[in-house]
Amino acid sequence: MISLLASIQLLAQAPDQFKYQAIARDNGGAILANQAVGFEISILQNSAGGTSVYTETHAVTTNDNGLVNLSIGGGAVVSGDFSTIDWGGAIYFLQVKMDATGGTAYALMGSSQLLSVPYALNAKTVSSIDWTDVQNVPADLADGDSDVLGNLACSANEIAFYNGTDWVCQAIPDATDGQDATDAYGTGQLVLTISTTSYTLIPGLSQTITVPADAKVYVSTYGGVQTNGTGTTYGIGDFAIFVDGAINGSGGQQRIVSANTQGLANMIDNWSFGKTYTLSAGTHTIEVRAKDGGGTADLNVSSGSAPLIQGVLSVVIINQ
Repeated sequence: MISLLASIQLLAQAPDQFKYQAIARDNGGAILANQAVGFEISILQNSAGGTSVYTETHAVTTNDNGLVNLSIGGGAVVSGDFSTIDWGGAIYFLQVKMDATGGTAYALMGSSQLLSVPYALNAKTVSSIDWTDVQNVPADLADGDSDVLGNLACSANEIAFYNGTDWVCQAIPDATDGQDATDAYGTGQLVLTISTTSYTLIPGLSQTITVPADAKVYVSTYGGVQTNGTGTTYGIGDFAIFVDGAINGSGGQQRIVSANTQGLANMIDNWSFGKTYTLSAGTHTIEVRAKDGGGTADLNVSSGSAPLIQGVLSVVIINQ
């Protein structure tokens, strides 16, 4: 039996070929030097015994060291079309047969899987692009030039993108999409009587927002409270941020104590706090609510006409 020691390498030039080298030896391991030999090369699909998608033959002469050089894809075609092999669509095996006498009585030498090197031929699909256009893509995109990448024309907010099969126009993502900052202002006064034991919306301090995916939401609120009483009375107010009707996790709450003195009536204090939220993509309602915390006097919370105590709800959406 004749044996081969083979290697494969990709040709650097554009033609659809790759290099195959083999050393022919006889059954005793002696090199077959300066001898005419014949080869039949087949590309098999999916397995070492798979269907042949291409077959060619070569008639060559070994050198002093028994070495032969074959250009696979450049032999005498028996069947198939080497240029139409879809290298990225399946796995392929190289089957080698040889006739040590230089004839066509080929004996099977074996099959081996083609790995990464020949698959570089798959990159030939971009060889038809006019790269002078690609270098000028930014200018072309600005004016919608119809000669960008051949017949492909992209608008000013698109880029040319190769999807593995064709060049297409793809929108340029905007890192600021979905980001926003909005304020809501108090539209009236909420009176926290000593019987107001459940959270009540402070008039005007409500926002409905749309949150994009993978965003953070920072909510802050502040405003004034006024003790409604004389003498040594005091009021206690509990304030909280509500998201979709509920207090969301730790934080986002504050207690305010406002006390009168015998010398001054109607003392004014303020609330001020904030919290960062991680919310699901979609619509959410943010509110500021308050309730009585157990004081001896009522509290007047916020205002719709007095800016010095008017409540504010600020919401900032940060797109990550």
